[in-house]
Amino acid sequence: MSGPSPRPTAWLTLELLEAAFYERALRLPLSGGVREMAQTFGKHEREHVSAIEETIDGLGGKPDRAPRFSFPLRDERSFLALAQTLEETGVSAYNGAAVQIRSPEVLAAAGQIVQIEARHAAAIRTARSQAPAPLAFDKALGMKQVLQAAKPFLKS
Repeated sequence: MSGPSPRPTAWLTLELLEAAFYERALRLPLSGGVREMAQTFGKHEREHVSAIEETIDGLGGKPDRAPRFSFPLRDERSFLALAQTLEETGVSAYNGAAVQIRSPEVLAAAGQIVQIEARHAAAIRTARSQAPAPLAFDKALGMKQVLQAAKPFLKS
């Protein structure tokens, strides 16, 4: 991205990854509730992509083109496990970036999105018979760590 803030570009990559993940997951034979979750969460992720692209445009930047992704999905169990990893990484990404955000527009976008990512993670944990919020605080990851976590799923 060209422009004043590179941070939304890294988020855009993560949100594009999540949107592609849920789209791909819908090709699996998912049970009713899990399929509905994938449809709803996929819609949310596409909306996050649009919001981040608008934020980047508003800052005078140009959103990067969407990379191609590949996911090791075989069944509902692998879907839920990877969904949990991706959503929890998303929460950690926004948490890690929050202290460095200086733009009110970027902070507003991040604050709105991180709440939904956390709700997704909690719902997925519940679907996996895990505690929805096992800790009082989520960890924070730097963008380098976040992009490293996304790297195995990037095809191009």
